[in-house]
Parts: sequence; structure tokens; C-alpha cells
Amino acid sequence: MDVVVNRTEGLEHKVSVQIPETRVSDEVQTRLNKLSRTARVDGFRPGKVPLRVIRQRFGSAIRQEVVGDLLRESFGKAMAEKQLRPAGDPVIDPLNATIGHGISYTATFDVYPDITLEPLEQLQLEKLVCDVTDDDITKMIDILRRQRLEWHDVERPAGPQDRLFISFRGTMNGEPFEGGSADNFLVDLNQRRLIQGFEDGLIGVAPGESRQLQLTFPRDYGKPEFAGNDVVFDVTVHKVQEMVLPDIDATFYASFGVPDADDARFREEVAANMARERDRRLEQRFKQEVHAKLLQANPIALPRGLVEQEAGRLLQQTKDHLRAQGATAAQVDTMTRDMVLEQARRRVHLGLLLAEVIKLAGLKADPALVRKRIEDIASGYEESEQVIAWYYQNPERRMEIEAQCLEDETIKWIATRAGIAETPVRFDALMNNGQTDDGHKANG
Repeated sequence: MDVVVNRTEGLEHKVSVQIPETRVSDEVQTRLNKLSRTARVDGFRPGKVPLRVIRQRFGSAIRQEVVGDLLRESFGKAMAEKQLRPAGDPVIDPLNATIGHGISYTATFDVYPDITLEPLEQLQLEKLVCDVTDDDITKMIDILRRQRLEWHDVERPAGPQDRLFISFRGTMNGEPFEGGSADNFLVDLNQRRLIQGFEDGLIGVAPGESRQLQLTFPRDYGKPEFAGNDVVFDVTVHKVQEMVLPDIDATFYASFGVPDADDARFREEVAANMARERDRRLEQRFKQEVHAKLLQANPIALPRGLVEQEAGRLLQQTKDHLRAQGATAAQVDTMTRDMVLEQARRRVHLGLLLAEVIKLAGLKADPALVRKRIEDIASGYEESEQVIAWYYQNPERRMEIEAQCLEDETIKWIATRAGIAETPVRFDALMNNGQTDDGHKANG
């Protein structure tokens, strides 16, 4: 077998391989001889079929099979001989397997990059820290109350916290327009989801009353034909409703799975749940920080084959998710590889760097931690033992959990070497990715 390797550009290599006809024909003959001992052909007893008949009947298929096997075998040997690590599947072009001429082909492929990590001690990481305060707990209980709120009809004029059921007819320049009319339309006066002035204009209106609103579409309105135009809405209010929050009592506690509780015990339960969610979010944010700083400190060339494979996988995942959400075929078809290409590059880049850290540290997934994570997942199901057994009977699923645990161990290993500065963050900002309840950035 003759092998010639050429490096073209970046990580791309081309390998040209020539396999002599004798190697191909000998293997074809061996397989035909073996097949002749078991082949069934009409008119002949098993094992008594003449070799010429076997060759005539099966020779073409056998040669095609041999060509495929020798292609894979020779490429692997060529990589070992030249000490190359291909990243992704090679592109074979051209391939010549004409009878009498052996096999010749050229394979184009990328190799894995040589990675020399910047010293991890030079990484400067931000680690968020968060205390759950009494005010945070009180806010959370208020959120829980709002999850159980009810709406009651009232006969009084509407206030800024009420909601209305209305009919409206809109006109521009005296003419109705598409989308400008609706019946039994729900308006929450506290949400401010309609064009400016609509909700404010309905404060003080009582059930059964009508009101005319003279408004203007914003200049940056989503429909250009409406942007900046004056509009008149004739509105009739059919119903006014006020929110009624539940009392904080034993019934309220029981509705959240804390029966026979008093205020102190319920606050303890809420605080414990908040602390668990805080810890999960802090861990997630720190992992994102490590990823970002590791990528920033270690730019590398990326194998195009791996990026293409990852982009294809992400695209399929996205399309499957859209279908599961009820998207139409036309909506799914608008998704293209270009939309996920940058994400694919980042994931390949990060995967290569983390693999290098794992090799450097000699890390392996701890079976005890893998077991604990599987048990934590299973605890959310009634038949938890069956879920645990399912993971251990499905190596592919178990490997996913092992990969997650190994990444967690890798993050911890990096953190013990990098510089870390702690930054306090409020609970509501942490839960909203840095946004406070009023929509502003906050760290303290």
C-alpha cells in the first residue's frame, strides 16, 4: 500500500492511497471460496455450487464489499503510519476501484489541533455569591400568592390593577383597518402591552360604559403602514375584575405541600427551596464564566468537519424542538445551518479545550457521583428504581450523565488553580440573569 500525505491549509490534510490489485483480488477470492461452502443456488446442492457460478452470481457484490472494507482499513492504517488524528469523517474524492487497477483514492480531512493551554493560574474568574434575605423570602411568598390569585367581577370603575373584558373598533382616517377590532378582548391594565395610552385611557371606566380613545401608533411600530399614524378606538367595557389574593393561612400552606405549618415553618420551607435554586443557578453561572474565560484565553483552529457535524446535530435538535412546540413545516424549514453555525463553533472549541484539561488533570467521572446524579433524577418519578435501572441498562444514556459529572469535576479542578473574585448579587437579579424586578442591571 502506497501512502502520500499533503497538508493543504490550516488543519486540512489530503492523503492519497494506492492498494494493488493483487490485494483486492486475493481478498475477493477468499470471500468467494468461503461463500461457495454455504451458498444456495437453484439446481445445485449446498456446498457443491461451482466457483464460476458463485463468481458470476456474487462476484460484483463481493468486490464492492471488499472495496468498502479495504477503504476503511487502509485509511486507518494510513493515519496510524503517519501518526495523524483525523477529526470527523474524511471526504473521499476521487475513488477509482476499476477491476484490474486495484484501489486508489484521495481522502481530505482535518486533524485535531495541537493545543497548549494558557496557564490556568492566569485565568481571572468572577464568582457570584448570594444571600437569601428575609425580604427575598417575603417577595417569594408574594409571588406564590399571585400564583393562586383569583379574579372577581366588580361593578365599580376600573382601577390601575384591574383587568377588563372589552369590545373595540379602531379606525384610521375614518376607515377601519385590519386587526383593529375585537370582541370579548382581555386587557390587564397593569401590563401595558397595548399601544401607549390604551390602558391608561380605560382607567375609571365602569362595566357597560363606552369610551373613545384617540391615540397614535409609535413611529417604530412593527407594521410600517401603521407607524406614526393617528388612530381612534371606540371601546365598550363589558366586565371589570379585581384580583383577590389568597390569605396566608393553613389552606395556603397546604396548597404548596406544607400541611399543618405556621408562618415560621412555611418561611423555612420557602427559604430552603430558594437556597436550592440559588445554588443551582450560582453553579450554572460559574460554569458559564469558566467556559467564557477558557475560550477567551485559548483561541485555536477548529476542524471544519467537527464543526459541520455539530452544526448538523444542533440544527436537527432545533427542528425537533420546533415540531414538538407545534411549529408548521414551513416554520421548521426556515431554520438553516448558518443559524446554528456560531453555536456549533463555540461548542466544538469548548469541547476541545475541556478535553485537553481532562487529559492534563487525568480526570475521570466518579462512579459515586454518577450514581447520585442518576438517583437525583430518578427521585422525581414514582418508579425511581426502574428509572435508575433504565440508566444503567442504557450505556448511551449513562454516558451522558458521566459526561456531565466529568465536566463538573473539570470546572472544580480549574477553579482550584484560577484566580477568583467574589461578587455579591441579589437573589432577584441572580434569578433573572442580572436583571432586577425593575429591569435594571444590579449586582448588590
